[in-house]
Amino acid sequence: MALYNLQIKWLKSTETITLDTLALPEQGSVINTSEVWPGKNSPLCYQVEVLRVAQKGSIYTFILRYDESANVDLAGVNVAWGQSTVVLDLSEDTPSATATWKNWPADAYYDGEAERVGVTQEPSLLSDLINIDSSGLTPTEKEILVAARIGQGKFRSTVISAWKIGEVCCLTGIDIPELLIASHIKPWCESNDDERRDPANGLILATHVDKLFDKHLLSFKPREDDYVVVLSPRVRAVAEELGINNAKTINAKRLGSAESHFSAYMQGHHKRFLEKVINDGFPQPPL
Repeated sequence: MALYNLQIKWLKSTETITLDTLALPEQGSVINTSEVWPGKNSPLCYQVEVLRVAQKGSIYTFILRYDESANVDLAGVNVAWGQSTVVLDLSEDTPSATATWKNWPADAYYDGEAERVGVTQEPSLLSDLINIDSSGLTPTEKEILVAARIGQGKFRSTVISAWKIGEVCCLTGIDIPELLIASHIKPWCESNDDERRDPANGLILATHVDKLFDKHLLSFKPREDDYVVVLSPRVRAVAEELGINNAKTINAKRLGSAESHFSAYMQGHHKRFLEKVINDGFPQPPL
């Protein structure tokens, strides 16, 4: 049992909910979900109150309330408010789930069971550790990989929660969990324990974006209320073919008071990005 990602196909939208069966949300707590609606360029993020959590054997029931007053940033957006009941069933070899919706104000048109619910599970930590142990790596290499793998699951969930856009790449919108990585802005090996756990030190990125970011071939710089992508001239043409260009932005205001932490981490990353641009033979940093 671990982290499960639910893709719920409602009548007019697809919602993503991440549930951790090893750290169940408490009654009265708030979790984040994201929902894709037709005609919207990016997922809408909801602050959802947990009304009830129940476990019976390997079956988990979650009752969630979607309240307009808790989502004032969505005022004027065509979204549904109400209550859902999500049941996650882990009693069989393949996990499954169902979801039902009750609209508020009452509207029978929206009420009913979701068309389908897709369930994906994060890779098993135990199996990963076994594979690392039998990999033939040196003891030091094994220690580094084990430490990184243990930290990734928890760090990933806190980064997803902090950014409030669901489990999607913040640049490309890719929402396939197997293709996403929780990237540290300040490298894990250079961070102290608090920085390694700080969700403001993280971004959810698709694997190809993560590789560019990790190698300081892509970074972000502040521009008004957003942070805009900057690409090394060495990779700009290829990156643009992959849908990444200097016009892409992320909104760090979602982090609230933690934005100042994010800004400090990103300043360090951007400095190293500029150094690499110059070292690669490009005297002028990209605009």
